[in-house]
Amino acid sequence: MYNFNIGNQPDVFKNMFIKNSTIHCYQTRNSDAYHLPQIRTHLAKSNITFSGPKFWNNLNMLIKDSPSLNQLKFKLKQHLLSSYLID
Repeated sequence: MYNFNIGNQPDVFKNMFIKNSTIHCYQTRNSDAYHLPQIRTHLAKSNITFSGPKFWNNLNMLIKDSPSLNQLKFKLKQHLLSSYLID
C-alpha cells in the first residue's frame, strides 16, 4: 500500500485501489482515504483489494507520511510494540 500510495507500483496494479475522491466529486472527511469495496462474504475480507485499503486507512498519519518504506516499517514496529508495553 505504501508503494501504491507514492505511485511506485507496476502498471498492472494502477486501477486496483481507488480513493474516495474519485467516487464522488464533493469534499468529505475521508476523501483522501482509499475506497473499500463492498463485500458479501467473510472470505472476501482477506482479499488484498479489501484488507490493504482498510489497513492503510486505519494507520496513523505520522506513519503514513514516512519518507521511505524503511522508515514506515520502523515507525509501524514502534507503534505496534508501544501498544503492548505496560507502564
